[in-house]
Amino acid sequence: MVEDWRAKGGDAVAASYGGVRLHPVLLARAAWADVPDAGARDLPARLVACDDLRPPGDVDERD
Repeated sequence: MVEDWRAKGGDAVAASYGGVRLHPVLLARAAWADVPDAGARDLPARLVACDDLRPPGDVDERD
């Protein structure tokens, strides 16, 4: 993700697994003020395919 962000830029970049946006999310400092109270989930982000990795779990939910 960091390599992709450095090469292509963007204020918000998120990992995707099978086309589904998940974690991690990289936010440039320019995007910090745009993060809504509910969190970055609703913030538009450029997706980076991470299909070669296993999707991470969500710390807010039990497995």
